[in-house]
Order: sequence, then C-alpha cells, then structure tokens
Amino acid sequence: MLGRMGNGYPSLTHLRKGGPFEIIAPIETLMNRLKSVLIVLTFLLSSLSGCIGEDSESDSDETPILLSRSGSVEHNYCKLASGQGSSNSSEGCPTDDETIEDYWSAITNLTVINQSVGKGIIIHSDSGGTMAGTCSSGAIWGWNIRPDNGDNYNTASHTRGDIGLLPYAGEECVLVYHYMGFENKTMFWESYLRNC
Repeated sequence: MLGRMGNGYPSLTHLRKGGPFEIIAPIETLMNRLKSVLIVLTFLLSSLSGCIGEDSESDSDETPILLSRSGSVEHNYCKLASGQGSSNSSEGCPTDDETIEDYWSAITNLTVINQSVGKGIIIHSDSGGTMAGTCSSGAIWGWNIRPDNGDNYNTASHTRGDIGLLPYAGEECVLVYHYMGFENKTMFWESYLRNC
C-alpha cells in the first residue's frame, strides 16, 4: 500500500524498491542503442545527399545527376593482331596472361563516364564489371593488368571495391566500366551511380 504525504500525493520513499543507481543501467543501454541508430542514420542521410564535403552554399544551380546504365555485350577476348601478345597466342586469342596486350585483348569496355574538374562519381551498385580510370594528373587505376612478364600498367593503386566515392574525385578523369575475362561469353551488366 502506498503511503500518503500530507498533501495527498503518494510518498516516493514507498514507491522506490531498489538503490538509487539501479535506474541508470537501463538508461545507459538505451543511450548506447540510440547513439548507434543516430550514427547509422547520419551515414545514410549523408550518402543520399550530395558528395562528402559538398559546399551547401554553392552559387551553382547544379544538382547531383543520377545515372543508371545497363546492358549486355558479347565479350570476345580474341582481339590480338598478328605479332601481338605472348608467343603462344593463336588466332588472336591469348592463351596466357604474359603481356599487357594479352590483357587488353581480354577487356571489353561496357560504358565510359567523363568526370570533370571539381566533380566526383559515387557508385551505389554495380554488377558484371569493374571500374577503372585514367586521370589528367597521370593517375591510372583499377585496370588490374598484371602480366607475368612484370610490366605494369597502373600508376596508382586502388585496393577497395567500386561502391562509394571513386578515387581522384575532383580531377578530370575518364572512367571506364569494363569486363575482363579470358573466355568468350555474353555479359550482362549494370551500374547505378551519381555524378556530383
């Protein structure tokens, strides 16, 4: 039974059954969960809005441009000219990945995107290919061309996946979504990205 104070309200000393700090533990747990939710929401909202670091007071009327590109292509890896590629290549088909030419023969460009100065490309999803770029600064990244003879095509390393802001944002670059394979086949691909 609750005790009553002189003013008719229940006495708090009879309502509380535990120590004074027992209520603190559930609040700390709730705050930690709320903090995690806020971090996830902040990340999601920032990725759905403009590019990271975008100036909100820009005097430009430009808004990010969403691009959805997809298709299918007949990939043919037998594109070597006479005398190109490794010595054991036959009928234009590389049989080894000995030279840079062997790799170029095995690459089919799916789509090309021009990135202008001060802009960046964010990929939201992709399937069937890999992004690579060549920039005006001399940076060449993403081609994954590593022939056995030790030649190197890339001048810059790109070790993470394609999802997110691509390397060299802000520079003038030609980005190529491509497929590389040492077999002939029909390739289906898609890329959903934003130019901002």
